[in-house]
Amino acid sequence: MDAPAGRPGYRRPGDGLTSSQVFWFALTTRLTNLLALMPILTATRAGRDAWIALIASIPVGMGLAWAFSYGPSVMPGAGLAEQLRKPLGKWAGGLVTVLFVWSYLHRTTLVVRDYSEVVVSAVLPRTPLVVVVAVTGLAAAVIAFQDSPTVGRVISILGTVVVIAVVAIGLLLAPQIELARLQPVLQSGWRGLLSGVLAASAWHTQVFFYPAVAPSVLDHPRSRRALMAGVAAASGLGALLVVLVVSVMSEEVAAETQFPLLSAAQLVLIGEFIQRVDALAVGAWGLSLLSAAGLFLHSALLGLSELLGLGDHRRLVRPMALLVIVGAMVLAGDLKELKQFSEVRVLAPYMIGLVWVPTAVWVAATWWRRPGSPGRSRR
Repeated sequence: MDAPAGRPGYRRPGDGLTSSQVFWFALTTRLTNLLALMPILTATRAGRDAWIALIASIPVGMGLAWAFSYGPSVMPGAGLAEQLRKPLGKWAGGLVTVLFVWSYLHRTTLVVRDYSEVVVSAVLPRTPLVVVVAVTGLAAAVIAFQDSPTVGRVISILGTVVVIAVVAIGLLLAPQIELARLQPVLQSGWRGLLSGVLAASAWHTQVFFYPAVAPSVLDHPRSRRALMAGVAAASGLGALLVVLVVSVMSEEVAAETQFPLLSAAQLVLIGEFIQRVDALAVGAWGLSLLSAAGLFLHSALLGLSELLGLGDHRRLVRPMALLVIVGAMVLAGDLKELKQFSEVRVLAPYMIGLVWVPTAVWVAATWWRRPGSPGRSRR
């Protein structure tokens, strides 16, 4: 079912989001926090077993991907608000739509602030934070301004570059690896491992962008599989990054470092011509964070424009970009305060209460009201 022409972000004949673009959406957004703060290592008790926690969280991430794509697959072509209002009712569906839009905007501000902190700390220490935040927010707004298929093409390109950069960093770090630092396995104990699994699972919530961009998706069954594959691929790549960082720096040093991957990359010095491997890490961060910020802001604009009955999400770009910039500045006083959000005791209840529970209710209501269901047959 195609939406009327001229509505940005919605599917048009011959134009839409492919399953490969959905894969890059999931992979790039999931890699964002792994490349930057690596919270699975720095904000949990998993320690050197953080890579195991990432692998163990894959089933949860794939389950979340399935849940976020279930409603759109039952109602292809429907926008976020319509997907929620049909099974939940006008008011309850509207409330959950607001929760999703808020979550998109909050995630955008976090990403913008994360990237700005990285740039100021590692690249431009004399530049005021507000300048970097403003530039990053405006860059994200440029991406968000486009329609969903265009956003898909942009992030597919940026995501490919990010993966190439991450692989290059891994190859450059390989000679520094000491696998003995990963022993013994499960030293953190089951409680520490569970802490890591819970944090990694909470971060998998980032694939919740799917319902907002779903009207542009061309093939929902294939895109669902791509979404799940993106989660699995990002977790596997993230586990390799954790292994690299821990085996190069040791668990204790890595856990106390603000930006573990950047610090590990700074240890690499190859001859006279390649002396700033850390710049490659910052570049990978920048592209992944910019992609994620643009996608989450785009999702917020699509959901809010439909909720307000505007029809064109471009009308909201300027005020929402300003809101993101201001929000990123007031979000936290410093990096230490910002990283507290990544702690499992804060992150897990936030994600479960704000996104997981409403999504579970939405999936159950959609299943109950689908054609051929017990709820539909009784009506």
